[in-house]
Amino acid sequence: MGTRNLTIVRDENLLFGQYGQWDGYPSGNGLEVLKFLHRQMLEGQFRQAFKRVVVASPERLAELERADVTKDTHPQFFRELGAGVLDFIADTEGPIEVHNQIDFAADSLFCEWAYMVDLVERKLRCFEGFNQTPLAEGDFFYFLMEKSAKSHRTNSYYPIKEIASFSFDALPDEETFLKTLQPPDEEE
Repeated sequence: MGTRNLTIVRDENLLFGQYGQWDGYPSGNGLEVLKFLHRQMLEGQFRQAFKRVVVASPERLAELERADVTKDTHPQFFRELGAGVLDFIADTEGPIEVHNQIDFAADSLFCEWAYMVDLVERKLRCFEGFNQTPLAEGDFFYFLMEKSAKSHRTNSYYPIKEIASFSFDALPDEETFLKTLQPPDEEE
């Protein structure tokens, strides 16, 4: 289902967001991120792999577009990858070129869900869209308030809002995760 979302990774040097067009609900990409983190707790290689991520410049993105890259050769530049970007990063050797779409978090009318692998605070952080309340200075995406205001002057939507977080040391099981993010009376 077309539920637009972000899969986000944060370390000390980069805040990266991968846009996803499909399955943004907690039962879709949310569970994919959770499952990835459960696997990574055993493997532990993701932090090292993420250090190889390189954000493509606007010029490089234009070059790739002109070259007509495909999903087979450059899946990280396509909206279908979604939470699969985590495995892509973990499994890719050498530099990993990406299109950083973190600014999509400013648009909670369209960014319906986001899941952050926060390597700084060692948490899985979950964000929800359709936010009609201004963010406070302590909210994670407060820095996008001005961008949000410029992009939607005619409506009252603000950046996405954090609704739950889970320590890497105490990740929930799937059932608890889903109940926390989408209580039964709110499920689609």
